[in-house]
Amino acid sequence: MLAAAIARNGDETAIQRLFADITNENRAGWQRSATLRGIEIATGALGGGGGRGGRGAAAANDTGPGGRGAPEGDRAYPLPGGDQNSAVFFGANPPPAPTTIKLSGEPALVSFAARDRTERAAGVTRVLARVEWPGEAGGARAVAPLTTQEQQRFDSGRAIYAADCSGCHQTDGRGLPGLAPALANSALVLAPATVTARILLSGKEGAVGLMPPIGGKLTDDEVAAVLTYIRREWGNAASPVDAATAQAIRALSATRTRPWTDEELARIGDGAVR
Repeated sequence: MLAAAIARNGDETAIQRLFADITNENRAGWQRSATLRGIEIATGALGGGGGRGGRGAAAANDTGPGGRGAPEGDRAYPLPGGDQNSAVFFGANPPPAPTTIKLSGEPALVSFAARDRTERAAGVTRVLARVEWPGEAGGARAVAPLTTQEQQRFDSGRAIYAADCSGCHQTDGRGLPGLAPALANSALVLAPATVTARILLSGKEGAVGLMPPIGGKLTDDEVAAVLTYIRREWGNAASPVDAATAQAIRALSATRTRPWTDEELARIGDGAVR
């Protein structure tokens, strides 16, 4: 794949051009996604960073949901490009080792990531975790491991998810066609926690099914736990959520009587949209 070869070569001008291609809305969506996939492959962003519960990348022989060794080689969340088996996708070679791209200036992907709400959002986040530039604030770096308290919250969230969410979104986070969207690599799951919390508390309507509001039967601690779980499972690498955040969003959404829409969620900034 050309994009992968360019990214591995390390030429900054060419790499910045690739990033610009991804953000160029005049290009076809499939072309932008293909370029992003190539960079993910080249940097090892697909196989490194993130991981279950923030404990690191899944091992190459992981047999859990989404792992390389899942039953019959089928991945719970497939590798970009449509190939399910690493042997097919990478040939006889293993996935590339994680590689850091060093740039002299901030990549165009940073501002793009702040506004992107497409299926590419998760890939952009993974790539930015492999990029360094002078003056970088660190917000795009690889996510920090969960603390002991956050890990306990994650574990509690797993049980809540199994009881209340897995029937639709499935244990592997892939969802059900026409009923529930996938949570693995979901732009809304990886969005700011204030967005994800609103969906859980008030529900969401969209092209794929209707998410009912379930926050009413959960405490703030339980909301924080299940959100932490889905934001750090299946390769997701978003920030954990605490009970204070859940409580604040519950208060902001107290008078809301209808599910959120994609358009409303895209406009949420500092909580002005309720």
